Amino acid sequence: MSVNNLESSLFPSDNFLNASSWGMKVAQTDHFLTILLKHLDPETVIMVTAPTDFEFDYRGQAIVDHHKLDQYFVSRNLFTTHLRYLSLTYMVSEFRDIQRDRQGRQTYYSLDFDSGGSVPLATISEGFERIGQRWMKPVASESMIDPENYAALATLVQRCTDAGKTFYLIQAPIREDILSPTDRDFLTQRHWPKLAEQVQVNGGSFHNFHGELALTSEQFADSTHLNRMGAQRLSKAIMALINESH
Repeated sequence: MSVNNLESSLFPSDNFLNASSWGMKVAQTDHFLTILLKHLDPETVIMVTAPTDFEFDYRGQAIVDHHKLDQYFVSRNLFTTHLRYLSLTYMVSEFRDIQRDRQGRQTYYSLDFDSGGSVPLATISEGFERIGQRWMKPVASESMIDPENYAALATLVQRCTDAGKTFYLIQAPIREDILSPTDRDFLTQRHWPKLAEQVQVNGGSFHNFHGELALTSEQFADSTHLNRMGAQRLSKAIMALINESH
């Protein structure tokens, strides 16, 4: 959610880094953060979230090899490090898809990243403004939630607090028409109150922009991800929130 929904050009360009990654649940994000904080010293950590971040996942928490990733941070020659640690099996098996993705901007995986590490939403083709196959994808229902991810959120926030970092958990807007009455009740009565509790008790700040930042369907790329118009509005709101806090 942070990769897609933050427009880094709206943040101070000399000291903003989007270090997020696709496909991780909260427990995996916390695992990844332990590596990042060894090599980076941010003043503020911003995590944009959606209910899908708290779903069950078929992988374990340790989807990242600490040793291999450490080598990328400390390497003086990134090219040789890539040669040493890239998976040849993956490259061979996925070559055709990789080649297709690099020839156009028709999938998420075809995107480059801007200097701040975010998806360069301003360069996305008009055909990418709405992702048809994901437009009606439901958000996580209560039955899909893994309680371990709530516990991982508490650990993640405490990790930032102990390291002297200011932590913000940002709930991005969700398309209202995608929410069933049952899912809406779950989010408002149990999920979001749980997030607020876990974050605030451990020294962070939780802000829910769903409902507060009124967006139309034209500002979404799918059920939860924003397109360039929506991401710009959310990023401006986050910057205003941080400036007010300071």
